[in-house]
Amino acid sequence: MIWITKNQSPYQLWRRVKKLGDFKAENGSEYVVARSKKEIETGHHIPVYIGVDGKLKKTNDFTMFF
Repeated sequence: MIWITKNQSPYQLWRRVKKLGDFKAENGSEYVVARSKKEIETGHHIPVYIGVDGKLKKTNDFTMFF
């Protein structure tokens, strides 16, 4: 499972999908994508994606959760 949320603070509402292609992204919005729930709980360097033409495109940015 893949966990996806918008890159906003301070509260996160995570959505779970089976594949990255199952998620329809808003153009220009930033999303945080975690490959497992453990990755969210530890909060170390989770990659940031951006919505382009309804799909998620990986950026060079990372975020951290505490």
